[in-house]
Amino acid sequence: MKEGVDCPDPGNRSPCEPLGSVRLSTNERGISLVEAVLASVIAAIAVLGLAHSFGLGRANINRFELARAAFATAQGRLEILQSDPKANFEFSMDSLHVRPFVHAGQTVGTESWVVSWFDDPLTGTANDLRKVTVRVGWQIGATTDTVTLSRLFYRN
Repeated sequence: MKEGVDCPDPGNRSPCEPLGSVRLSTNERGISLVEAVLASVIAAIAVLGLAHSFGLGRANINRFELARAAFATAQGRLEILQSDPKANFEFSMDSLHVRPFVHAGQTVGTESWVVSWFDDPLTGTANDLRKVTVRVGWQIGATTDTVTLSRLFYRN
């Protein structure tokens, strides 16, 4: 300011103030660089968390797709054995049968089944039923999963 000049309103630019002076006021608008960087970091963390949850969701979908295929394989094996148990070699007693579990053209695990005698205490006859237990197992990474189904067949 010029000395000896009385400036009536300090809020307005007047001949009293030099042209290059900067005035700070409490009602300034806009964001600072720090606020912009902080907002960007928070948005990036949110996007990374969302992307990670999509990856986990896809992994669960793949896992349950294999579980459904394994369940269908076990049910199919029981249906094959039920169709004609007398002529079926795979229905032989007290033996373990093993086959590869193939899904989408790839071997992803094993299918095994055991046929054993089962005694129904209500009939009074020993070894009157056959119990077939089918187990389908597979491994994805470090996780091992299995599906096990059992069915009783009359001894014919």
